[in-house]
Amino acid sequence: MPFEFLDGEQTKLTLRVVGATSWEVVHGFRYVDQYDDDSAHTVPDGFGPTDLTSVPLFLQWLVRSYGKHTNAALVHDVYWGDRVPQATLRKANMVFRHAMWESDVPWLRRWFMWSAVTLAMLTKTPLGAVRVGTWALALTVASAGFLSLHDVVLSLDLLMVALPVLGVVIVAAALVGRFARSRTAADRGGSKSALSDISRTAALGAAGLFIALGVFGFIGASDVAEKNGGWVALAALAVGLLMWGDLIAAGVFATIEVAIIALPVAAIAIGLLLYGALEGIMIGVLKLGRLAKSGSGRQPVGTLNPLASKKLEASPPPANATLQASKL
Repeated sequence: MPFEFLDGEQTKLTLRVVGATSWEVVHGFRYVDQYDDDSAHTVPDGFGPTDLTSVPLFLQWLVRSYGKHTNAALVHDVYWGDRVPQATLRKANMVFRHAMWESDVPWLRRWFMWSAVTLAMLTKTPLGAVRVGTWALALTVASAGFLSLHDVVLSLDLLMVALPVLGVVIVAAALVGRFARSRTAADRGGSKSALSDISRTAALGAAGLFIALGVFGFIGASDVAEKNGGWVALAALAVGLLMWGDLIAAGVFATIEVAIIALPVAAIAIGLLLYGALEGIMIGVLKLGRLAKSGSGRQPVGTLNPLASKKLEASPPPANATLQASKL
């Protein structure tokens, strides 16, 4: 058995909820990689907190944060960290792929997930981040070249409207996020808040659309791309894949994955931008409501829903209350 629990009586992975999206391993286990001559990889008792598999919100329709790959993800998390050497991260990624194979994760899915953690590994160094950025830009150029080959180009009139609007969104989101972080740090000594997280997502999404639309507009207006769109696309793809170096296999699968998810992710990105705008407006309305109630002498509440406000006043659970663990 590739996975063995440290407690011989355990047969299933048991997790304890410790946060909104974080877990803790109740009973640890050991993984023996048949392709690795080193010692076994151990996930200790009480390991955590962990989010299981770090999957961005806009990709959870394709890969869930839990499933057959959960054990493999936990083994991977033991070695993952911001200051871990690249050699250790690379080995952890390989162990992750092997463990997914022994967990019956479908072939293409495990290679996609391996390419994703390889991408994350590269972004942990400045040079790697430049390589990843160049790859992403190359894919955008390749897409624009391919579309121009089929006479699908972005209207310059639309571009002249879209780019200034996105520029305003980027600046506004950045300013709101900075204000939210400063207020949160002053009020609670922290550095994050819901509004700052939403603003950051909105700013990054708008910046990505800004760059993509700019590239599409430039390529579409270029005579070279109009006549040789196919060659432009192939050259851009070649440059992008070369950025992965000896990890070019991960680059190939990452490129295929982008081709598969491009249209759904574009639609989701627009939806998230709209959501972020609405969420920001509602948070602003809530804050104005609190200020108005404070000025009138009434006690402000933490929500716009009066029924939920009453629930907030309920007494806390008894001290001896236990938290039931979830089993996967």
